[in-house]
Amino acid sequence: MLRNGRPLQIHYRAGDKVVYVQDQYSSHPGPLAKNVLATIKGELYQYQTEQYWIVQRVLPNGLLEVRTDEQQLRLVAASDAHLRPATLREKLFGWPPFGHSQRRAASDDA
Repeated sequence: MLRNGRPLQIHYRAGDKVVYVQDQYSSHPGPLAKNVLATIKGELYQYQTEQYWIVQRVLPNGLLEVRTDEQQLRLVAASDAHLRPATLREKLFGWPPFGHSQRRAASDDA
């Protein structure tokens, strides 16, 4: 996003819900694939998937520690072009919904 010709600076906080749009290639895109395009020879497809993460910590060096829906911790730059804040619609109705793995983990423990 640009404002006055400059990239918009987004400030994240712990607990923020974010979406990471990941570019992928495969011969069989899954049902959640978006922007699917065939490669030149048509043997592979290029597509994007959305990864739903929650910010755990904001580090002073501009990195974010995020928790994936599989409870893994990752570091990602706050300025990464593939990272964006979740929209209100995604927070309320996103698929998989935020917190899905926490509910799954709780039911696995029972």
